[in-house]
Amino acid sequence: MRRAYSFFIIILLVMGLTACGNQAAMKENNTNPKEKKISFDPGQSFVMNKCLWYDDANVLLVFGNNEKDEQSKIISYNLYSQTSKVLFEGQYSTNYTDQVLINDQNIGYHNLEKALIYDKNSLEKVDEYKKKIEDQFTCYSPNMEYLAEVRKDGLYITNNVLNDPKAIEKQIAQEKNFYLWQIDALIDSGYVYDEISKMTVEEVDKILTKGLGEDELASYNAAKESEAKAATATPPAGYTKESKRIDIASPNYISLSWSEDNAKLVYITNNYSDICILNRDSMEKQTLTGGKDFQYPDGFVQLMWCGFLPNNNDILVNILGESNDTIAILNSAGAKAPKFISENGRITVMDISDRLIMYALNENNSTEEKLICYDYLIDKQNIVYNTTDSIVSAGFSSDQNSIFLSTLPRKGKNEHQLYTFKIN
Repeated sequence: MRRAYSFFIIILLVMGLTACGNQAAMKENNTNPKEKKISFDPGQSFVMNKCLWYDDANVLLVFGNNEKDEQSKIISYNLYSQTSKVLFEGQYSTNYTDQVLINDQNIGYHNLEKALIYDKNSLEKVDEYKKKIEDQFTCYSPNMEYLAEVRKDGLYITNNVLNDPKAIEKQIAQEKNFYLWQIDALIDSGYVYDEISKMTVEEVDKILTKGLGEDELASYNAAKESEAKAATATPPAGYTKESKRIDIASPNYISLSWSEDNAKLVYITNNYSDICILNRDSMEKQTLTGGKDFQYPDGFVQLMWCGFLPNNNDILVNILGESNDTIAILNSAGAKAPKFISENGRITVMDISDRLIMYALNENNSTEEKLICYDYLIDKQNIVYNTTDSIVSAGFSSDQNSIFLSTLPRKGKNEHQLYTFKIN
């Protein structure tokens, strides 16, 4: 089952992959396999930040504007027809900590403050979640069933509700001061939730009273006067979202993310030096202490990022060093020795599959960038693409057998080159 995980961009210093115990990983160079190439210009100064190949034909593309702060564009692109649909364009910040979301029904994008979620088939927006005032930031579980909320007094977990018509209508009614029966009437007239959420009270009255006779208009106004405002109504059963605090305030919740089975969370704490694992139900906390439970590599500066691998037990950690940065794979139960993979240059981790870690490598003193897949099950590195352009985004297909890659010329044109190719 395809995960919903955070697609993240991590800066490392890279070259020569080495494994724990100074054993070099096996290397293969199968660069630039048979590919399909498409040119795509998102316009202005937009640069791709994330991608999600969410079904056989379609890729979700997320762009940030380099010249305008917090301006973004979210596009669904069909690889077969080479057509696109803009799902969102406007003020919305994007960076490497953001999540690209997917479950059986929905796709979406989530920064630290807001999530935009769309129906996978119709591409209509089905939810727009904004963090509460008391939240510092939020993080969805892989299938969007749970929402982690970081507050000043700790970490809270909320059951998330998506695609529940009662929940959506109740939320719109409370936010816009509509009656629930008015929303039902608008739905019956062909309006969708996204359109209704942008209306004013006056606009709703105008739509629903258009063409009414004198008696019908009197009945409409009487209904408004007799019914309680939706804002004071009792929420329907099953709608209320209950938050449960599962951890008191830690020094940090850096790189907070979920395991694929939604059972655990992992994060960096204690000033970028330790890893914490937290069980969602039992609230049991486990700390992997740097220098004790795992050794820092030479030239250690700090831990930068962490996340579970698909087996829900191993944790991938990005360690920043003074010259050589390291990716570490740690077993949360201590059942296996840590594995350390060092590089001399810059790494951007693009995606993780059931056996591969895919990243872009910008080697020191090199004019080329490489796209590399590291098989962490058999300790094997495969260079799958070389380019003199900048690699801006890449991801696995939903069946994990192919790769989507986007590059951008280092100078001049803003036209992205989109590639798809099979994994050798």
